[in-house]
Amino acid sequence: MFNFLAGGGTCAELIRAHDWSASPLGPPEQWDPVLKATVGTMLGSLFPMCMFCGPDLIMLYNDGYASMLGRKPVAIGQPMHEVWSDIWDQVEPMAKHALAGEPTFIENYEIVTDRNGFPEQAWFTFCLSPVRDEFGTVFAVFNTVVETTQTVLAKQRIELVNNELAHRMKNTFSVVNAIAAQTFGMSEDKDAPQARFASRLSALAKAQDVLIGGTMGRAGIRQIVEGTLAAHLPDRDALFLEGPDWQLTGRQVFALALALHELATNAVKYGAFGKPTGSVAVRWSGGAPGSDEPFKFLWQESGVGRVEEPSRKGFGSRLITRILPGEFGGDAAIDYGADGVTFSFTSTMRKLSA
Repeated sequence: MFNFLAGGGTCAELIRAHDWSASPLGPPEQWDPVLKATVGTMLGSLFPMCMFCGPDLIMLYNDGYASMLGRKPVAIGQPMHEVWSDIWDQVEPMAKHALAGEPTFIENYEIVTDRNGFPEQAWFTFCLSPVRDEFGTVFAVFNTVVETTQTVLAKQRIELVNNELAHRMKNTFSVVNAIAAQTFGMSEDKDAPQARFASRLSALAKAQDVLIGGTMGRAGIRQIVEGTLAAHLPDRDALFLEGPDWQLTGRQVFALALALHELATNAVKYGAFGKPTGSVAVRWSGGAPGSDEPFKFLWQESGVGRVEEPSRKGFGSRLITRILPGEFGGDAAIDYGADGVTFSFTSTMRKLSA
């Protein structure tokens, strides 16, 4: 009668040894075939799993789940409300919801439990699913769960470090800007070297903010475009964005932000952001992430009229046509056409976030 427990490890032995005579589930030989099959599948898995059976939510679980109980007594055959009495007010509604036939999925759910004899903060990602017999009646709740406490705490530590880093970086940018002002002198001319340097330094600082606000040293393309161009936009709808929010690495974030800053600065002076009818469309597209399929990025101005190619190419031009595509392992082209500037660069999906 215990064949369904074969290969179930320590928890299978606990089920064999438990006295089921007074349990609402009754002896295992009388268990429903669906219950036996589900328990056997659960015990054979390395992923933490638990079942809460019947109206009393009697607990059955595998070896992967056992460690989550901490120092609590063996819970095989015990009601859920007794085993998890310390968090019962939180989990009861979800368990009853599953018994009523509705599943629940929650990521990084925070609880305070005394499973080790003292209150401790913990986080779990889990799904509570109804288990039905052959007639469709719910007779148990199936719980797949993983503890994410260390992941959540690590993320909190990273956010704390990032906030401190952001504070220090802003102080550094301010100091560098002050040194530049003292070295070059102050000028109201926006084309003066000190003004151009300060403008580029500000763009770099904004890119740093975007990067620190990202995840693990990455930031989305849309976030970079919107964050960089926000300060340059006129008081009207002059910007159109289209493309997936793929993630870029730190060096790519800085390169794209600085290139967009140069394009936007020129658009304010000579192009789409400085004309009443001007607009800019920024589009990017590509194939499967991590593949050799092409990635394309396009900046296209319209409503501007002809823009003449500058006779002298400075740092901004080199940044746009050389440095940016270099960080993406691709090629770039800029065209001063009959209706504003068009800039594009291409690479491969494998180079994004590489």
